[in-house]
Amino acid sequence: MKLSGLIRNIVVLASIAILLIPCVSAQTTLQPNQTLEDQFIFRREDPYSAYEPQFYEVTLDSDHWTVIVDILNADESLEVNITVASDVDMTDIIAVSGYGYGNYPQVDFDVESDDTLVYILVHENSVNGDTLGAFDIGVYDDEHLPLDTTTEVTDNPEVAFLGIGAVIIFVVIIAAIARTYFRSKEPKREPKMQVVQAPQRAIPQRYQSRTEFDDGLRMVRLPQECPKCSAPLSSESIDWVGPLEAKCSYCGATVRARFEKI
Repeated sequence: MKLSGLIRNIVVLASIAILLIPCVSAQTTLQPNQTLEDQFIFRREDPYSAYEPQFYEVTLDSDHWTVIVDILNADESLEVNITVASDVDMTDIIAVSGYGYGNYPQVDFDVESDDTLVYILVHENSVNGDTLGAFDIGVYDDEHLPLDTTTEVTDNPEVAFLGIGAVIIFVVIIAAIARTYFRSKEPKREPKMQVVQAPQRAIPQRYQSRTEFDDGLRMVRLPQECPKCSAPLSSESIDWVGPLEAKCSYCGATVRARFEKI
């Protein structure tokens, strides 16, 4: 009796231990360029014993490959992410379908040598972990890619950011070109002039003798503003440095004068 009771207790304890061991997803083997149908993922928010990501393995030759998860019911809100790795522990990552929460049901990658075993993990990827649904999955080379699927892909924020940045740069370049073009077509404004009396030393030598008989020859025209710094010019704000040449006392730019009469 004691022996039978001991055996019974051992059996009960073993049964409890088995129930406490969490279930581990078995690896499902995929065939290249063939679709595996009717796969299912539960909500990530479900109890751990109920939720399991889907785990696959496939042997591929050297080529460019694409993993596609096709959600069967377009009305379902299932959101997934795909990880491709070269080891069963999913530590040597080859490719990831997307970053952040959302639906990223497609990822492509290259295989360098024939008979390469790769592992594929498909997991629920919504913000709250509350989506579930059925899907088909396949690994295809470029010649066998499906023409269309029912799955809507979440926009990758990095790609969207780069696209917006490219558009902004393009618009800025076009605007700069247009501004330069239209400015070149605008008629140049003539500077406003003023008449001032120049000192004798500012009159060219060949005209100096004439100023003795006609003092009006010393009247010359100057811009009202310095063409370089736009400072107002007057008899007090310029220095005559040569025949019909004055220097702006603000920036030192040379300003040409011309006779009022001649």
